[in-house]
Amino acid sequence: RVTNGRMLYGERLVEFLRGFPGDTLKLSYAINFQRGDLEEAAPLLASPLRAVVLENLPMLDDSGVGAVLATSAATLEHVDVSYPHDCFTGSCLAEFAPHMSNLSHLNLSGCKGLVNETLVTLAAHLAPTLRVLNLMQCRRLTNEAVVS
Repeated sequence: RVTNGRMLYGERLVEFLRGFPGDTLKLSYAINFQRGDLEEAAPLLASPLRAVVLENLPMLDDSGVGAVLATSAATLEHVDVSYPHDCFTGSCLAEFAPHMSNLSHLNLSGCKGLVNETLVTLAAHLAPTLRVLNLMQCRRLTNEAVVS
């Protein structure tokens, strides 16, 4: 398990995660985190993750989350992508939803750019295993999407 405050980003994050053997990655409140950090670091993990918490990373977008999902979608049980950059639409989650057969917890709180289509796709693929879904402060979602 690795937990990051504000110290690991850029090249330091990449070097730290190179061959990381853990099953949980928690990057929270890393204000120095830059776009591209996860795309570079995720492929270097030694094994797929079971849990990933990407909480309050102001520069986090779909490509960063997609990089983690590309290496770990099939094994993830817990995903927290709360309060990312406003441009995060969740398209990466929709893309990998068919492969996330073990996912039981999904926190998307504060995803201001999350769109209805993403939620509909997630519901279609994740309904059998998903136990917890947090959509607090997802302002673009309509009632129709939530009902799906």
